[in-house]
Amino acid sequence: MTITKKSPDLFALVVFLLTLTSFSPPCKTADKSKLLIGRWLLRDFKTPELEKNFASSGMSAERRQALMLDYVEGSYLHFREDGTYEVSILGSQPEVRRWQLSEDDTRLLVRSQVSEAFDEIEIEVLTKTSLVLVIPRGANDYLRMFFAAEGS
Repeated sequence: MTITKKSPDLFALVVFLLTLTSFSPPCKTADKSKLLIGRWLLRDFKTPELEKNFASSGMSAERRQALMLDYVEGSYLHFREDGTYEVSILGSQPEVRRWQLSEDDTRLLVRSQVSEAFDEIEIEVLTKTSLVLVIPRGANDYLRMFFAAEGS
């Protein structure tokens, strides 16, 4: 069957569907917020200095991964719909803090319960099962944290 302007209903439907798929809006904050809600388990973290030390040590990638899994065990972020999250990193006592997304959905804005100022954390990856956050720590220095959704 050939679609022509002579079959206006079918032609209009095809044009409408093509328009919908080619101009779909980017992920809205509400969608990203929904992806973020839940418990995220820390699986790994990297800094330029740490990577340099691992590289010079000659440690295998498998050994490094096993070491990091042991080191980060029990570390998590738990984001809630009410704009709070619980954090426990590297054996620290769990703390409840506040969170929100930046207007462009590229940064996580976080603050403690006693502070009015937000700290910004770059969201490098956010899917149903993976979260990668990058925290700037000065010129050419950062902390990249890799999380997996609990149960994934």
